[in-house]
Amino acid sequence: YNEQIALVTKRSGQTYIEVNDFLTEEDFPDGIHYNAAGHKKLARRLLEEITIQLHEHFETHTDT
Repeated sequence: YNEQIALVTKRSGQTYIEVNDFLTEEDFPDGIHYNAAGHKKLARRLLEEITIQLHEHFETHTDT
């Protein structure tokens, strides 16, 4: 399922962020929903990716 989402995202020029590579079972106390630690890890990962994307955008769209 995630592979299909990643493929569609790439084809549409968007960024797919894999979250299964850094979250653990401990981050899902009920097996489905993130706990506070899981949310914190996810927020950090999203912030990292947004920062990368913004830097790339401004490097390619800024006249020097």
